[in-house]
Amino acid sequence: MEEGAPQYAVLRRIRLKGRHAPRGRDRARRGPHELPLPRELRIVRYPDEDGVYLVFLGPSGEEIDAAWHQSVALAVGRAESEYGVQDRDWEVLQE
Repeated sequence: MEEGAPQYAVLRRIRLKGRHAPRGRDRARRGPHELPLPRELRIVRYPDEDGVYLVFLGPSGEEIDAAWHQSVALAVGRAESEYGVQDRDWEVLQE
């Protein structure tokens, strides 16, 4: 693993497809710049932390954003509300 790379466990992941289009919300921004649309979502857990992160990966696999959630279920719910990702769409890597 690359030095300085995140040391988290990937619980779930999905490569977004055409049916997973953004649901009419504004594009995410960092300062004055629009962030690229994510190509992949991951739900990850860092050691010794409560909750999980919904991580948004860009076209080149770069992390473009992340959002903390109390549970996997809440992270899944956000992915559904923002991109139409259903629970059954996820690849489950760890429970």
